[in-house]
Amino acid sequence: MSLTDRMRLCAGIAAGKGAAGLCRLLKAGGGTNWPGKISLAIYPEILSWLSREFRLGSIMVTGTNGKTTAAKMLVHILSGLGWKISSNFTGANLLAGVTAAVVRDAGLTGRIRSDLALLEADEASVPRLSSDIRPHAIIVTNIFSDQLDRYGELNNTAALIGRGLAQLERDDYAFLNADDPYVAALGKAVKARVVYFGMECAYEDSNEEFKIRESRYCHDCGGYLAYKRTYYSHLGDYFCSRCGFKRPDTDFTVTGLQARGVDGYTLRLIAPHGKVEIDLKLPGFYNIYNALAAAACAATYGVDLSFIRDRLSTSASAFGRMEQVYIKSRQVFIVLVKNPVSLNEALHTVVEAGLAGYIMIAINDNFSDGRDISWLWDGGFEMLKHKSDAGRKILISGIRAEEMALRLKYAGVDCGSMVVEKDIAKAMDAVIFAAPEGSPVCIMCTYTAMLSLRGIMEHRGYLSRYWEA
Repeated sequence: MSLTDRMRLCAGIAAGKGAAGLCRLLKAGGGTNWPGKISLAIYPEILSWLSREFRLGSIMVTGTNGKTTAAKMLVHILSGLGWKISSNFTGANLLAGVTAAVVRDAGLTGRIRSDLALLEADEASVPRLSSDIRPHAIIVTNIFSDQLDRYGELNNTAALIGRGLAQLERDDYAFLNADDPYVAALGKAVKARVVYFGMECAYEDSNEEFKIRESRYCHDCGGYLAYKRTYYSHLGDYFCSRCGFKRPDTDFTVTGLQARGVDGYTLRLIAPHGKVEIDLKLPGFYNIYNALAAAACAATYGVDLSFIRDRLSTSASAFGRMEQVYIKSRQVFIVLVKNPVSLNEALHTVVEAGLAGYIMIAINDNFSDGRDISWLWDGGFEMLKHKSDAGRKILISGIRAEEMALRLKYAGVDCGSMVVEKDIAKAMDAVIFAAPEGSPVCIMCTYTAMLSLRGIMEHRGYLSRYWEA
């Protein structure tokens, strides 16, 4: 490295750290994005250079849904070994957010303090991030329709992720969800070692009325995919009768499952070197896949299965992802929704777990949420009309509150139970105080609505700031 580059590197680190500190001092957020932009402006190669300094390299987690939670689970497992982990745990997963996380871990001279970088990556950012970071492993959770104004159709999202996977070397790893046809198909073009994870149990998706199956056609020949079983959306055991493409055999498999409502699941995991039962304390069927992805990666890195079991049993939800907080003697669940599949699974979980009595729905359409909110019409809000508690209350808030209220009206939800309150703080107070003490409250919100909501809760002392969660 030349003296000029060294000076720019140090200046980029100092400026990024200073910007992050200033953001927090002025209470302008957690400093999870802008510091990265400033560092990159001063030294565009800063991420590439600093990423080489991690003793154990880096792992990248991507996919439409679950990447924040899967990454947090994996951090929880690996940090239990005494490893120091650098992670963008706040969910800032574009180039600037990843850069800010790595700069935060660096000393002013460029020395990295952590052993491993475990970084969540936005799907559209995967090619650039993979080129800069050169990860030793990439985990792909799933591929669903999401922010069509940014990503386009599923084939485009898969192609973006595929370009990142193509940069892995032969000694690297690609951890792929075998139950997702789009993800599984990516494994055929990867020169790295491919590890598949998936499910083989008697569970069958009971949400047939509101199922969104996005992957209907074979990636290879365009033939129609048939399913022996589906777990949710298009995840399941599939095959193409035209060309023979089918779900690949799995290296890490959930073969048994017991649901425990809001208390999570008990699942049986079969791995190449043994089996173990795991008590996962996170509700939401999708969290089984997140735990499975984390377990597959950790075990491949040499972590003992019993240790993985113990760490996953104490793993908490990522902020805003079925996060729980107690407010005024009410248990409040914060649920991020951002596309039709995540919305349907969240609604299914909420209804099945008995959380549909007192609900707040906050919908924004800022850039980070996606400007296009047409996905609300694909969601199964009709699930809510079956709830018949006399005292139920649904508060509707956010920038697009009126559109959300219209969607609920078309879903057949009783208009008498709905109140539109665009002010998020007032809506939160209204739904919480409408619920009797001891009753659960569920708040479903898009990303920026969630940040606003958590900001209010942080200010009132209900929970810690999201960058400290």
